[in-house]
Amino acid sequence: MTARESVKQITPSGNVSYEQDHWSQSYIEDQLYLQMCESKEILTRKQLLTGEVYYENLNQYYTKAATYASRISAGDFSGKNAKYKPVFRLNLEDFSPQLKAELSELPKERIHEIVTIAVFRLFKARHRMIFYQHIETEGLRWRFD
Repeated sequence: MTARESVKQITPSGNVSYEQDHWSQSYIEDQLYLQMCESKEILTRKQLLTGEVYYENLNQYYTKAATYASRISAGDFSGKNAKYKPVFRLNLEDFSPQLKAELSELPKERIHEIVTIAVFRLFKARHRMIFYQHIETEGLRWRFD
């Protein structure tokens, strides 16, 4: 199976048309991950041990992953505390029109699977130990804003 698949459409006259080009699930996962990695940078405040404050531009999804990783590793979100488990937020405006169109045509279960895999890749690349100790075992909460 190729990454991009042409979809056959049979016209009323019986001819086959290959006009629509759809992406496979793995290609959508790749594109979502890559577009998160190439996302815009945001101004992040850093404080040094000396008390000095400076600002740095960081990729917004790397920053969100770091915040999520620190919260998930420091808290107990079982039982009554489950409602306080952090949520990894994705902004739909950060993604290409083609990716949004491909995602909109999929059932919710497939979208959940694709986004979870793409976000897992981000955590494995940036926060490997926390991913394997907390996120993979306890699950990931995410949503589109």
